[in-house]
Amino acid sequence: MGRLRVRSEEGKVTTPLEIVLHMVDKLFRDLPPTPSSRVLDTGCGLGVFVNAIIMWCKRYDLELPEITCVELDPELARIACAKFAGLD
Repeated sequence: MGRLRVRSEEGKVTTPLEIVLHMVDKLFRDLPPTPSSRVLDTGCGLGVFVNAIIMWCKRYDLELPEITCVELDPELARIACAKFAGLD
């Protein structure tokens, strides 16, 4: 498995992509998302959960659900916004 990146002074932990992919698979396994589905990613950090949703939907040739991200750290929010700038 991947390494955890910890900013202990701030309490921030980046979840490894392998774990997030497993979480998304469990989330959508019995009820795949539709374009009208909504997903809220609070504390999105660098967007690992969003990236996993995109990967999962591509794997099953599905349209993306509506994804809303919230991040209080301005630097992480800037990076996540730049990473997904090409998406609606």
